[in-house]
Amino acid sequence: MLVDGRKIASDIAEELKAELVSVPKLKLLVIQVGADPATESFIRMKKAFADKVGIEVTIEKFLDTATTAELVARVQKANADANVTGMIVQLPMPTSVSTREVLDTISPAKDPDLLSAESKTNFALGTSEILPPVVGAIAEVLARYYVDVTELSTVVVGYGSLVGEPVTVWLKNKGVDYALVTSQTGDKVKIIKAAELLITGAGDSGVIKPEMISIGVVIVDAGTSEHGGVMMGDCDPACATKAALMTPVPGGVGPIAVATLFRNLVLLSRRAAK
Repeated sequence: MLVDGRKIASDIAEELKAELVSVPKLKLLVIQVGADPATESFIRMKKAFADKVGIEVTIEKFLDTATTAELVARVQKANADANVTGMIVQLPMPTSVSTREVLDTISPAKDPDLLSAESKTNFALGTSEILPPVVGAIAEVLARYYVDVTELSTVVVGYGSLVGEPVTVWLKNKGVDYALVTSQTGDKVKIIKAAELLITGAGDSGVIKPEMISIGVVIVDAGTSEHGGVMMGDCDPACATKAALMTPVPGGVGPIAVATLFRNLVLLSRRAAK
């Protein structure tokens, strides 16, 4: 069975829309550096979702010659601005910018992406009220299909900062034993074959083939990469013929992660109002 991520995102949008009727309009600041086409596409997706639920999005574009100091100053200004509910710094940024320094300037109270070091620490300690968007999307899929991660043999493929790393933190916090597969792991196929739940974030299109998985596995494919101008996941689409449940790419985890970002923003606004 394929998961309809767009439908789940639409359901979340309706929930947020109803909730936001009775509160002042929330505002998300998006800081964009440069004009990368992929970056523009991701921002359009977020803006479209925000428009659907009634959240104001302000996009501030900086030239790719912007300095770290300029971006840090803008983030600091947004931290102090009571009219800004939250902010995201769209990645990637030019190599001339210290991405970590800019992200670490974001106040956890205004960090729906959980990308600052303080937000990451709070998440790792289990004290964060929100989950990183991709982790939240994965949790949403598993909950909607009544998949109990604590009862399955779980394998995580990839250890990137947006998928693998936060997913393993989430699993640890839930007391789940898991196997991690990276480019350095030996006998990858044997480990992947043993998975009852396979969560991928390698960003290597079609690297996981049907013959590498077991019948009845639950696959959450959160890896995305472009192949011949087409967005693809880590798992060959044919894996769906053996999986009990699988998120496709595109249309799986991605739309739900966008919805989770805005759910996080709403949760942060609630906390700020207390």
